[in-house]
Amino acid sequence: MPPTTSPPTPEGVAFPLDAKGTRATTAAGQAVWAAAARALGPDGEALAQQLTAEKDWRHKYDGYATRLTELQAGPAHSLPC
Repeated sequence: MPPTTSPPTPEGVAFPLDAKGTRATTAAGQAVWAAAARALGPDGEALAQQLTAEKDWRHKYDGYATRLTELQAGPAHSLPC
C-alpha cells in the first residue's frame, strides 16, 4: 500500500473551505460586509439582506460598499464636529 500524504498545512490567513474544497474568499468577504452592515441598525440590516442575496457579488460589491459607506457616514453614525 503506498504511503498517504496529507495536504499541506495552510500558512497565513486560511479562508474556510467551500463546497468545492477550495479556499475561495467570496463567501467570507460577503459575510464580513453583511456583518458590518448589520451593526448599523435597521437600514444596515436591510442592506445586509440585499448583500447576502446578491448572486453576482464579485461584480456588484462596489455598489454595496458605497451604500455601506453612506450609512456609516450618515448622521446616525457619525461624530459631531
